[in-house]
Amino acid sequence: MIFIGLEITSQAFRRVPEAHAPAVAMCFIPSIANLVVIEIAQLGIKEVYLSGKSLLTYNILKMLSNGFIVTALIWGATMVSLIDENLKRASLYLFLGAIFSLFGLMHSPYANGELFLPWNVTDKTPLYLSVSYLILSVLSLCSVKLKKE
Repeated sequence: MIFIGLEITSQAFRRVPEAHAPAVAMCFIPSIANLVVIEIAQLGIKEVYLSGKSLLTYNILKMLSNGFIVTALIWGATMVSLIDENLKRASLYLFLGAIFSLFGLMHSPYANGELFLPWNVTDKTPLYLSVSYLILSVLSLCSVKLKKE
């Protein structure tokens, strides 16, 4: 498995234009978060044993790892669009991130990563994340207007 992971990583960097290498690197962040959450579970560390900053860190890792494949795709596509200076396309991907995080397709606050309807979830974090993606999407569109002037 380690060899396969190294080979996939190596190919990911070799097969993209050199300018897109930061986007490839950014795509690994949610996957690494997922790996850390799995390792924490295998060590027998449960959420109830954590408090303070360690609990906050664990919850952040959990939300980042839930939907990690979709998150990696959205982040990578956004980063490539920004590198290519295609701000409209970046705005579209960020808008999709807003929608996906609002329903738990990305960043679900539940331990099992389940999907939800926004009005049925008590945790406001998905709403905050969705609004953050939406703000970035709007800023990206505003940058298109500023770039034209």
